[in-house]
Amino acid sequence: MSNDQDELVYDTDECLAQREGWRARARAVFFASSDARQVFDLVRHSVTDCVYGLSGRSWKGVPHASYYVGLFAAYVRTQGIVLDLARDSEVLDGTTLLRRQLELVARLRELDATDDASSLRGRTPNIGVLKSKIRGLYGGYSEVAHSSVERVFDLLGSGEPGAEQWVSMHPKFSVNSHVLLHNAAMVHLDFLLWMREFGERFGISIDRRSIDGPISELVPALNRWDPLAATAD
Repeated sequence: MSNDQDELVYDTDECLAQREGWRARARAVFFASSDARQVFDLVRHSVTDCVYGLSGRSWKGVPHASYYVGLFAAYVRTQGIVLDLARDSEVLDGTTLLRRQLELVARLRELDATDDASSLRGRTPNIGVLKSKIRGLYGGYSEVAHSSVERVFDLLGSGEPGAEQWVSMHPKFSVNSHVLLHNAAMVHLDFLLWMREFGERFGISIDRRSIDGPISELVPALNRWDPLAATAD
């Protein structure tokens, strides 16, 4: 019996180094687009402002305060992860998390509209309450999250056009990375609109510049940028 199998050595450190190398390549192409860089920076800075904007604030007098706090913290923490996954071309994972972000923003709006938070317990958030067209992403994103159709694995990356097709074991840049960022920014706009309404409704002091500023910059940036166009300027 051959001992060839026993001689195979799998170097974990080398594999991880290869993954980081592919991520670095993906980041370089990702940021070759000045539009992508601008949108990425705007959303990242806004997320940071959200962290400091409500940290240490009193939620006294806010109904369902503990639920609001949990949803708010979960959204802000996850949004930073989604940005990193888009930047590193980990699109499948980023899309799955962005689906949850849609649910978080929807639940925040549902919570605004009820006097009985227990009525929401055990129910999937109703995406229809979202105020923008981003709710249309949910069906396709659910296919990704549940691996319900084979085409979702295209998000993992594959061989060059015309070459033998294969699925990449490491992240590889594609236009889907920019699409994920664009969609994440759209979701963030919906969150910022909720945050502004929330502060006004309950009298929570929030620096309006940290909300209105990003909105005024993100809207034209997103309208100007077509992520399906060329990936570099």
